[in-house]
Amino acid sequence: MVVAVISSVIAFFSLWVSWSANKKTEKLNKLYLEKTEMEIKKEKSADLQIKLVESNKGFHYLKLENKGKCKAENIKIKDEGEKQINLQSNSLKHGEESTIGIPADEALSYKSLFVSWKDQLEDHDYEELLVNW
Repeated sequence: MVVAVISSVIAFFSLWVSWSANKKTEKLNKLYLEKTEMEIKKEKSADLQIKLVESNKGFHYLKLENKGKCKAENIKIKDEGEKQINLQSNSLKHGEESTIGIPADEALSYKSLFVSWKDQLEDHDYEELLVNW
């Protein structure tokens, strides 16, 4: 009788240890999958950043830089009135940057600028940059 009780306790304990280890494994697998998805998303995403840089000789300058790991294509910049700003190139590879000169009288009329692009994952709608010349 004592042997049966001890063996039942041991069986219950080993069952509990097995269940607990299984839960931990499930958690680790979930974390691994989330991390892998994030890494894949990073590899396929462009991260465009637009900044205002110095003004001189009647021009204001915008610096557009791709800090993502993927090429940004179909880049467009427009003002709040939907007027498009012409770019030298409508694509930027990882780490590339482009400086856009805007005549001062035109630039001073801008309150906000919006940038959009496409990468391997998705189309990025116009993101706003508040202009403070």
